Amino acid sequence: MNSLNYATTYNIESWDGYIVTLALSLGARVVYSMDKELSKVKEITVINPFPKDAIDKYHKYIKAKLRKT
Repeated sequence: MNSLNYATTYNIESWDGYIVTLALSLGARVVYSMDKELSKVKEITVINPFPKDAIDKYHKYIKAKLRKT
């Protein structure tokens, strides 16, 4: 299956389909990503390497910076 097929089949972004295709072509079944959408793809296992509290803290920081501009 190619990247656009993955994107269409699993209703994910085309670049996510590319990541899946690339990983599988290299024999990798584990993808490290913060993107929860990738979990829809049954052929891979997605692991978020960042703790949820760190992500929440980062998003809070970014939102605060955006409010100031």
